[in-house]
Amino acid sequence: DLDGLLIEAVRLLEQGKGENIGFLKGLKYILIDEFQDINLHQARLVGLLEKTGLSVFAIGDPDQAIYGFRGAGVEHFLDFQRDYPQAEVIRLKNNFRSGKEIVLASQAVIANNKTRLENAVSTPERSAEIRLVRCASEESEAEFIIREIEKAMGGFGHLSIGEGIEAARFSDFAVLFRTNRQAACLEESFRRSSIPFHVAGPVGRNFWE
Repeated sequence: DLDGLLIEAVRLLEQGKGENIGFLKGLKYILIDEFQDINLHQARLVGLLEKTGLSVFAIGDPDQAIYGFRGAGVEHFLDFQRDYPQAEVIRLKNNFRSGKEIVLASQAVIANNKTRLENAVSTPERSAEIRLVRCASEESEAEFIIREIEKAMGGFGHLSIGEGIEAARFSDFAVLFRTNRQAACLEESFRRSSIPFHVAGPVGRNFWE
């Protein structure tokens, strides 16, 4: 499998048999995306390839290291300058994706990470105020979302008639969730409402109600 190929490549290079790895011929550069997600074997492979004379270009964000469950270790990112002391480090400090309030809120959470590199990010754009809502259960959370959408649409459900906030369209709303289990509860609440919805992403179903 792919992991076996990785281990075999590391073994050949450690034994000085790089000539048996055909794809190395003619290569000059190693380009690595999402460097914060590499695991031990991948980090070893990069180091061994660099020693054959290849130049390394890696891009990543240690604050986005989320694949520890499959062996990735942010320490490889944090040790990059130690492992490649000749490397030039370029920090991207401007965020063009998110508004100021979102950036500040995420930085406040990320600051609690025990292992990280300081990376101050700024953005010229402002965004809407962030609301933090605590719900007693997944069911109550889903019902809260339904009520908020109904109110923003001007109130057309039994929970929110006459509570319009501002004119809106169904296409103005997106509900993000982390797990398929959360999606099931949200789907059930949307089914009971009058709101048309579409489930997209790796949940296995794409449909309109």
